[in-house]
Amino acid sequence: MKPIEVLKSPFFATSTVTEIYRGRFTLKVDDLSIDLEGSLNIDLNKRPRITFDGIERNNNSSTHIDMLKTYDIATSEGHAGKVLVSHRFQNSDGHFLQGAFTTPLFHATSQTMIDKTRFHLVNYEETKLGKPILLEEAVDNHSSYLGGINLWYKEWSIQIQMRYDYKSEQIFESLKNTEGFAFTHVGEISRTTNEPYSKEEVEAVLKILKWSLCLCAGRYVGIGIISHFANDSVIDEEFRQEIASPYKYIFNWFPKHRPELLQDVFYQLSEIMKDPFMTLQIIENIIWNIEVSNETNIQKQVILSQASIESLMFLLWTEKKPKRLSRTKFNSLGNASEKIIKTLEILQIDSRLPKDLNLPSEKFDQIKSGPNLLSNFRNSIAHPSRQDKYQMLDIWEKWKIAAIGKYYQEMMLLYLIDYQGEYSNLLKLPEWEGTYGLVPWARNSKNN
Repeated sequence: MKPIEVLKSPFFATSTVTEIYRGRFTLKVDDLSIDLEGSLNIDLNKRPRITFDGIERNNNSSTHIDMLKTYDIATSEGHAGKVLVSHRFQNSDGHFLQGAFTTPLFHATSQTMIDKTRFHLVNYEETKLGKPILLEEAVDNHSSYLGGINLWYKEWSIQIQMRYDYKSEQIFESLKNTEGFAFTHVGEISRTTNEPYSKEEVEAVLKILKWSLCLCAGRYVGIGIISHFANDSVIDEEFRQEIASPYKYIFNWFPKHRPELLQDVFYQLSEIMKDPFMTLQIIENIIWNIEVSNETNIQKQVILSQASIESLMFLLWTEKKPKRLSRTKFNSLGNASEKIIKTLEILQIDSRLPKDLNLPSEKFDQIKSGPNLLSNFRNSIAHPSRQDKYQMLDIWEKWKIAAIGKYYQEMMLLYLIDYQGEYSNLLKLPEWEGTYGLVPWARNSKNN
């Protein structure tokens, strides 16, 4: 396998705060301008933020600054955005201002057509089983490392690389220990035809990429810096404060030893997100999935997954093409557990109580299906009773029921986007990771 060349970045810092710009800039306050000298920064300390700090240089200390109002900020080099001022105080150097951006920080030129776009990911998965990447200089006697992913859709080509210093700087070890934030990957987008493109065109690709990453990671993955190039020069740069989840291991469907399967997800989302209505529904249910994956309260996990399951079932029966049922006929399918059972039949998933979970027979001998168990537990949460046996379950038993709900939710979501690849079965306890298979509907269709 031929290695790809490494993508370097000035924003791969060991510190959680990285300077974007240092020098003079102006804060516009009503009709006045406050000249400042200081820095604009990327701050990944508690969450991704763009901040500023500076010393006033034109002694406008009497100018009133409303801490609840946004102001324009700009540098002579073309950086611009809107900020909130959080602190204003006097020190030995003069009046000092600090604050954060409420919009992205833009740095643009007049040129509009682009030939490649580079982006930075905040808190994506460790991809050390990816494609080989060729280093410019050997590190620890190694001239390459594993960590690349190649994606494509029609004329678009995307390359994603785990940062080259991930091992020497112990990036992922630090993230796991602190549940913090870092730029974990850098990537590049271009057209295979080498034709130039506009920001609007590549933004559509970046949107699909973002939600593909989130679905695979089970967390919010941020695209924090976007740099557009023409003839190898940066013509437009945007520093974003996108939502990203704290880094932690997520128990989900994505095979973490097969990072290249991101391609299958990206391709299918590119297809289904041509439809504006389905785009909204897919994003909404990916958000539900992220919320389920990151929720620590088991009862909340069950309620969230049930809400998403109901939405996905309705979409699968009444909106996914070819349309199976009308709204009226869907409502006549029965109660919630009966609808789940009928939906699992479409997905070719066994609805019987999963044997791999080893649920104690003395507590669940009357329960014959996973959907029935899930619905009963959800009803017990909403309507607790002294006689309700579900109130007396231990934490491990509750976790297993929540895992059933999450499994159904993820399988329905993958079916909705027509995913046909491998997955990690959450119900194969105690060890689900590393043992993969095709999704049931793809496996069974291949066997026929």
